[in-house]
Amino acid sequence: MTGNGGELTWYFSQVKGSVEEDVAEADIISCVEFNSDGELLATGDKGGRVVIFQRDKA
Repeated sequence: MTGNGGELTWYFSQVKGSVEEDVAEADIISCVEFNSDGELLATGDKGGRVVIFQRDKA
């Protein structure tokens, strides 16, 4: 995440680690949602895992 003139830009990658590693179908992110004030980001994958990220106030 980077700031640019008060605006937030989020970056994420579907693959963590080496590009040569096999990615399971269950690991593919299929849903992304922000809360109303942009403080939290939730991602869901095809395996049913949900991960919540909180914005760093620094």
